[in-house]
Amino acid sequence: MTAPARVLASPRVSASVRELKLQLGAIEEIVRPDRAPLPTGLAELDALLVGRGIPRGRLTEITGASGSGRTSMLRTLVTAVATGGRWVAYIDATRTLAPRDWAHVGSERAPLWIVRPANAARAPWCADLLLRSGAFALVVLDGAPPLSRVLAVRLTRLAHDVGAAFVVTGEHGGDATGSSVRIRLAARDPARAASGSGKRSERSTTITLEKGGKRRTIEVSYGRAVARRLCSHSEVPDRRGVAHPERPYTPAPSTPIITSHPDASPAGKSAAAKSAAARRAAQGSPVSTPPRRKRRTAFVG
Repeated sequence: MTAPARVLASPRVSASVRELKLQLGAIEEIVRPDRAPLPTGLAELDALLVGRGIPRGRLTEITGASGSGRTSMLRTLVTAVATGGRWVAYIDATRTLAPRDWAHVGSERAPLWIVRPANAARAPWCADLLLRSGAFALVVLDGAPPLSRVLAVRLTRLAHDVGAAFVVTGEHGGDATGSSVRIRLAARDPARAASGSGKRSERSTTITLEKGGKRRTIEVSYGRAVARRLCSHSEVPDRRGVAHPERPYTPAPSTPIITSHPDASPAGKSAAAKSAAARRAAQGSPVSTPPRRKRRTAFVG
């Protein structure tokens, strides 16, 4: 037996190695992130998902056309996670979320961070920074351009390292993102909504779990609690500028800025007129008062 083998075989060294392994195991248990799935706020959907919730450390894809209830479902998910005392980051790449619909979400103990990049192409970079921080249990990427395979794999690895749930949402999706869970939403059929008692029906959404659990379709009614979005149509002006990156929003000052109508007369003529009026006033002759120009008030913001 060689000398190193005899040293390792000694009882004292073996006990030290066992104690070191126990200490390392305790450290790993302490730093290991929480992997418990996050509730969606919809009991019917949680029953279909593996683990009864959105998996952490994985990429979840939620797709649906405009008006399908996708924003309302995301608000339900974010509210359920924030109610459990976990931090949530929401990246609004299109800058169209209505603030008043999200004002009640979050608290001082579990705040909701809404990030609005100036350019939608910078949204994946924001997700990278938020996932690297390790402070958020849920990071939502909403309205960003389709992720490439390489970018999706990198962001998923970051989510896996910190134990965060990473949700990508948009109107279209597919296998290119490599998601573990895929949920597709669609508005309820108008013919079905009109049938029945003839009364005005509530807003309903059909949710189809295409990947990550039992493939089934459920129907959810939101009533009047619908999360809205600001108008982002190019022909409809948005005075706040939140939906148009080319028109940055400038906050209004405390007092309005008042500017007079620009004088079209040359500087020399203006100076001569002022001096002539001063001479006539000194000689006692009446001074002709020029007609007052209408002022134009400019409000910034």
